[in-house]
Amino acid sequence: MDQRISNATLYKIVTDDMNSETLRCVPVKSRKSFEQALADAETTMRFFQSAFSPKGGKTRKNDALQDLILELVGEDQDMTESELLGKLKGEAGAGVVTSIDEPSALLAGDIQCIHFVNDDERPKRASVYGLKDRLSRPKQK
Repeated sequence: MDQRISNATLYKIVTDDMNSETLRCVPVKSRKSFEQALADAETTMRFFQSAFSPKGGKTRKNDALQDLILELVGEDQDMTESELLGKLKGEAGAGVVTSIDEPSALLAGDIQCIHFVNDDERPKRASVYGLKDRLSRPKQK
């Protein structure tokens, strides 16, 4: 019990729970004991921690295009989006980037994309409009 009380979060849950019973006018003989409220709060806290555990600790992994952008930006930290697009066009067909849609070849409403092959040899595509976000990540590092 002393160990449970020393946990500030657990103690807050217990006091809120017991105050809730008072506000709802639960008869005294039907209310939880302080020890039972502590045990219930601990069980609830463990449940939530175990439910959130699988979600934590996942880091976003770079795809092949982002790795190429990191390499290109490493050479020139002041690179703009249009300069990056020009360099990627120069890389088209020679490695990661297979092609880049030309704006003149697109139908109305279509989005200009960069077509590339990911590390697992699967073809992927990324919007040219997303280059600003992909460019900002290496600059932050």
